[in-house]
Amino acid sequence: LVTTLPLSTNTGVVHVRLECYPSSADVFTSTPVLDFDAVTVGESSTLKGELVNTGASPVPFTVLKSKPRRPDAPPSPITVCVRRGKAKKEGDAGDSGVVPGYSTLVLTVKFDPAVEGRVEEDVVVRLGAPLMRDVVIAVRGVGGPVPVHLDGRDVMDFRTVALGCSYRDALVVHNRGSSAAKCLIKLPHELRGFVEVVPDMIFCQAKSSAVFSLKLSPGAETA
Repeated sequence: LVTTLPLSTNTGVVHVRLECYPSSADVFTSTPVLDFDAVTVGESSTLKGELVNTGASPVPFTVLKSKPRRPDAPPSPITVCVRRGKAKKEGDAGDSGVVPGYSTLVLTVKFDPAVEGRVEEDVVVRLGAPLMRDVVIAVRGVGGPVPVHLDGRDVMDFRTVALGCSYRDALVVHNRGSSAAKCLIKLPHELRGFVEVVPDMIFCQAKSSAVFSLKLSPGAETA
C-alpha cells in the first residue's frame, strides 16, 4: 500500500507519503556444511549450525531425521538439538522451533559414531508458513578407530607347558582416546581356576598404555 496522508497546517496542506508493505521472511543457513573430521568411536563432538532470518516475520520449523546418503548405511550417529528459549535443562530441547524475525537461531549438531568409517548425511530443516520449503545442512564426519586396542595382538600363546608349573605373560592395553578407559578381563568358564589376571581391572589413561599380567598354572584337571 502506497498513499499520501494530507495534513492541514497554518501554511496549507502538507502531503506525507505513507508506504505499507506486508511483512516478509527469508530463512537460510549460514553453515551449509558441517565437517567433524575424525571422532574416535565411543566419543562425541558437537558443532553449531545456524538458521538466519533476514525478514520480519517469524518462521516455524521442524528438523527432520537426518538422511544417510547411502541406503545401506548403519543407524545415524547424527542428532540435532533445538534449544527452546534460554532454557538449558535436559528436556528443554526438541526438534522444532521458531526463527524470529531479523534473528539467528543456533542448532546444536552432535556426531556420536558407533562404528568406524566415513559418514555423510543431510540434516533437513522443514520451514513452515509463509516459506514452506526445506533448508539442508550437509554433515560430514569420520568415525575413528576404537580408543582401546591391543596394538594388533589377538593371540596369547604359551606354547608347550608342563603340569604343575607356572607361566606368565603380559597383555598391554593402549588407549588412543582423549579420556581414561576402564578395562576388565572376563575369563571364560573353561579357564577359571588355573588362569589368574592381575589386576582384575585397570584404568588406561588417555594417550597412554597399561598392563595386565596373566599367570597360567596348569594342573592335572586341565590335561
